[in-house]
Amino acid sequence: SEKIRNKFKNFLQADLNIDKTPNKFFEYKKPFQDFCVAVNFDLEPCGFLKMHGYITENISNAFCGNVQIASQTGLTEIIDAKIVLSGQLNTEERFIFGQEDIKLSDTSESFSEKLGGYSYCLLENKKITVATDYFGLDSLFYYTDGNVFLFSNRYQLLLRILSECKLKLTVNEEYISNSLFVLNHVYNDYLMDDNCLFNEIKVLPFAKKAYIKADGVVFENTEVYDVLNAEKELTVEEYNALVYQARDEIIHNIKVVLDSKHFDHFSMDLTGGLDSRLSFAAATNIEGENK
Repeated sequence: SEKIRNKFKNFLQADLNIDKTPNKFFEYKKPFQDFCVAVNFDLEPCGFLKMHGYITENISNAFCGNVQIASQTGLTEIIDAKIVLSGQLNTEERFIFGQEDIKLSDTSESFSEKLGGYSYCLLENKKITVATDYFGLDSLFYYTDGNVFLFSNRYQLLLRILSECKLKLTVNEEYISNSLFVLNHVYNDYLMDDNCLFNEIKVLPFAKKAYIKADGVVFENTEVYDVLNAEKELTVEEYNALVYQARDEIIHNIKVVLDSKHFDHFSMDLTGGLDSRLSFAAATNIEGENK
């Protein structure tokens, strides 16, 4: 309507200053945590991070350049890397519920494209990986001006850092205009899209991961990208095999949660849809002590 258009026009003409009335900042709670990865940018002067007790670690070497990682817990060492983890995931061996569940015996492969809801920063010998879970249930946002990169799993944290460091943002007018006329999510509406409220901030599409290397920041496709873009049609036998594989994965995922030391009580959301019926069938067909 014309009324909405006029409101949007007035909004665009207003002075954009996120310092005026910043929202109260609530930190993520376990198993999640906030983290930020800065490339060619100094986080040390950021009083907001110090005030909230973030641990900032400097990573300077020939393979990844000048990088700083700020998190609530700091990096945890594993066999072949160091990691900051936010969220929960299911590996082939066990259920990992946040940073405290990480073991020295874990490897970088333990966290790469697994099922769950998590994001992570992985520091290896020749690269730093910033990524999410297999299906992108968790989110990663990043700011860039072409030279500086700031990654964070928390949109609000990224905005607070940018505000304190006086980095200018411009409104993504087309994105907001479209959002005002459809019932969409305010951050990002399309899984393969990277648009956000501001032109300088992007959301990492779920089928991508970021690598910080000697030659800069590069984005590469993950396995699920190839799966979604596969041109080959499945045979009946291949389709049936995948259905059984999905069944076994659902049962396995439920069992690892039931076996976890972190939970005493369990609930299952059942809407009556196909996914709910599959989960219910799996939960009621578990053998052994969890039956």
